[in-house]
Amino acid sequence: MLEKKDMSKIGRFVYAIPFVIFGSFHFLAGPQMTELVPSWLPAPLFWVYFTGLALIAGALGIMLNRLGYFAALGLALLLFTFALTVHLPRLFHKDTAQLSIIGFLKDIALAGAALHISTSLRKRW
Repeated sequence: MLEKKDMSKIGRFVYAIPFVIFGSFHFLAGPQMTELVPSWLPAPLFWVYFTGLALIAGALGIMLNRLGYFAALGLALLLFTFALTVHLPRLFHKDTAQLSIIGFLKDIALAGAALHISTSLRKRW
């Protein structure tokens, strides 16, 4: 039977793997993703690549528990930022409302999980 510590480690890996993939998508489809960057931000391609790198760094920090507490907090902040600046404004447009509510709720839930994970990593940094 797996111990609590082992289950926690497996859970961190399972949680973090999608963020490595999401971050990779930012590099593979960067120019296409620039339309999601809020119009008030300059250099949209920079932000696409920057957030891709942040997603990958956060995931690796959680997986490897290298500054995992800070990685989880940073990932939570990034996800809340996505929810508020990318998904929330699109909720009010008929063409994008349905996908935006899904993205908004997904990012809020994942941010909550990142905050929970940060509590288990705090005592180890």
